[in-house]
Amino acid sequence: MIGGAVQRQWRNDERRRAVGSAGAAVLALGILTACGQLPGERSESPREPAELVDAVDCTATDAMAELGEPSRTPPPAAGGVPDGFVPVEIIRCDAFMLATVEDEEGLWSAVTEERLAGNIAALVDALAEPSDGPIPNQACTADMELVPDLWLVDAEGRAMRAAWPTNSCGKTKPGARTMVGGMQVVESTQHKIKLIHPRAALDANCPAEWSITPETGIALAPPIGELPGPDAAHDGEAVPGSPGRLPSADEADTLRICQYRTDPAPNEEADPATGTEQDPPFKSIKIVSGTFSSGGSLGGSAKDAILKATAADAVDATCDDEAAEFAVLWPVANGQDVGAPLTAELDGCQRLFGPDGAARTLPQEARTAVVVALGKRGKAVGDKVALVTGASSGIGEHTCRELAGRGFTVYAAARRVERMRPLEGHGVRVLGMDLTDDGSMVAGIERILSEQGRLDVLVNNAGYASYGAVEDVPLADARQQFEVNVFAMGRLIQLAAPAMRAQGRGRIINVSSIGGVFYEPLGGWYHAAKFAVEGLSDSLRVELKPFGIDVVIIQPGPIQTEWSSIAVSSLLQSSEGTAYEQQAESVARTVAAAYEARTATAPEMVGRRIARVAAARRTRSRYPVGRGARTIMSARRLLPDRVFDAALARVYQR
Repeated sequence: MIGGAVQRQWRNDERRRAVGSAGAAVLALGILTACGQLPGERSESPREPAELVDAVDCTATDAMAELGEPSRTPPPAAGGVPDGFVPVEIIRCDAFMLATVEDEEGLWSAVTEERLAGNIAALVDALAEPSDGPIPNQACTADMELVPDLWLVDAEGRAMRAAWPTNSCGKTKPGARTMVGGMQVVESTQHKIKLIHPRAALDANCPAEWSITPETGIALAPPIGELPGPDAAHDGEAVPGSPGRLPSADEADTLRICQYRTDPAPNEEADPATGTEQDPPFKSIKIVSGTFSSGGSLGGSAKDAILKATAADAVDATCDDEAAEFAVLWPVANGQDVGAPLTAELDGCQRLFGPDGAARTLPQEARTAVVVALGKRGKAVGDKVALVTGASSGIGEHTCRELAGRGFTVYAAARRVERMRPLEGHGVRVLGMDLTDDGSMVAGIERILSEQGRLDVLVNNAGYASYGAVEDVPLADARQQFEVNVFAMGRLIQLAAPAMRAQGRGRIINVSSIGGVFYEPLGGWYHAAKFAVEGLSDSLRVELKPFGIDVVIIQPGPIQTEWSSIAVSSLLQSSEGTAYEQQAESVARTVAAAYEARTATAPEMVGRRIARVAAARRTRSRYPVGRGARTIMSARRLLPDRVFDAALARVYQR
C-alpha cells in the first residue's frame, strides 16, 4: 500500500462532505421532479391537513435521506393548516446549506434551523393556494430545486410541516417562496447530524478516512463532493489527483503520521475461469479503505531512513498478504507539508510506497519507530516537551491535563508543589518553581533540558491581580505584580529561547487577558502589567520568527478561578479608609458578579484552547477565550475613549 500522491485540503473537504457524494443523486432527483407529469396524473389538491406534533425537529426531514443522511425520526406528514390551528411562529429547516458544527467530538454535518419574523397571516394564505394539476405534454425545465422544510408553530407549542403549493411541473409556486424569502431571520441554530471528522483526526491534522489501491498503494482522488471548491487557496500545494514530489531527507524536518485500520472485506469468491486465451477487456482494481486510529510525528534518523528508502530503486515486492493497518506519512518542513505523502504497511507485507506507486522494503527500524510514535497514547504531536507555569490550579492545572492527554511530555511549575501532586496521575512531571527567584527559574529550565534534551512549548500562565487605586497601592506591591506577571515571563523566555533556537522551532504561549486590551477603574497596576505582556509578546513574535519560534497570546475573559477573590480582597484592603473606599466597594461587587459560576467561563475551556494552540500546525497571533471576551474587546476597539469611559462608569458605579 502507498500513501496518496496528493496533498488534500482536508478541512475544506470535510465541510463539503455534508452534501458531497449525494450531489449527483439530488441533481437527478431535481431533474426527475422538474419534468412534466404524464397525462392522466391527478393533482394533489385538495391538500390534506398536516400531521400535528409536539415540537419542531429539523433533523426529521426528507432532505436528510436525499443527502445520504438517515433521519433520526420519520418526519411528520406535511400538508395544509388544520382547522383550529393558528400559527404564531415560523421555522425554516434548511438541510441543503453547507453547515458544519465543531465541538469536542469533532466536526459534524448539520442542518440549519431559522426562526423567521414577518406577516404570518399572509404566509398562511399563500400556503393555502391549491397546487396545479398536470398539463398533458407540457415542457418543464430540468433545473434543480432545493426546498427547505417549513414548520408552523401555534401558541400551545404544537408544530406542523407545511406543504408548499406546486405548479403543473411539480415545482413550488413563487408566492409562498417569495414571502418566506422576504421574512427576517431572527434566530439561527445548527443541529448536529453526523460526525464527519472525529476530534482525534482533527487534532492530528489527518483525514478521517483514507482509501488506496493495494496493488500500487496509490491513494484515490476524493469523490466529487470532497474536492476543494474553486475558491480554495492551494498556495502551490498539490491538489487531489496530482502526482506531487518526494522531498529529500534534508528537505523534511519530520514526517506527520496518520494511522488507519482497514475495514474487513467481505469474503469474495472468484468466478470460474472461462478461458485463458485473451486477457479480459477490463481489469478490476481493488480499493481498500481505512479509518483513522491515531496520529504521531517522526523525526531524526527514522525519518531519514524512510525518505531514503522511498528514493531508492524499487524492488520486487509482490505480496498477497494484505495489511490490516497502514500509515500515511506526510513530509513536513518549517511547519508546512512538503511534497507527497508516503504509505507504509504496518503489518502484512510491510511495504513502503512512494509517489511513483512502486513498492520498496520498509526498513525494520523505521517501522519500529513509526509504531513507537503511534503507541504514545495516540498523540498527534510526536515527542514534544512543554513547560506550564502557574500549574497548581485553574487554567494552568487544566492546561497540563490537556497537554498530557495530547501526548506532550509536560512539566508543571508552581511554588505550591503539593497542590500539583494530582497531576502526576496524568503523567505530568511536577516542578517546584518560584518566579521571583532567578535561581529557581534557571534550575527548572536546566532540569528540563537535562532530562529531555529539548523544550518545544513554554506556556507562561502564572500571574495574579492586585487591585486598588494607583495612589493607594504601595509601589512595592505594584513592582511585585510586574515581577510575576511581566519580568518572570521575560526571564523564562530568555532561558527557553536559546534551546528553541537551537532546535529550529518552538512555541511560546503567553497568557494575557482581555485586561491587556481594555481597562477598569481601580485596576491600573494590573492592566498596566497586562498591557506590557501584550507589547512584549508582539515584539517577540517578530524577533523570534526567523528562528522558527512562534509567539501566541491567549486572552481569557472572566474565568472561574481564584483570580477574582484575590483581586477583590486586595481592592478592598488597599482602599479601606481612603477616598476610594466607596468606589472600591462598587467595583468589587461588579467584579465578583462577573466571575460568578453562571457567567464566568470554566478554566477547562481555556486549558483546552491552549493545548490545541500548542499542538496546532498553524496559529493566530491572539486567541480571545470565554464568554464575553470578544464582545468586550470589540467594544473597546470600536468605541471612542470618552464613550467607553462613560460605559465603564455606568457598569462599575452601581
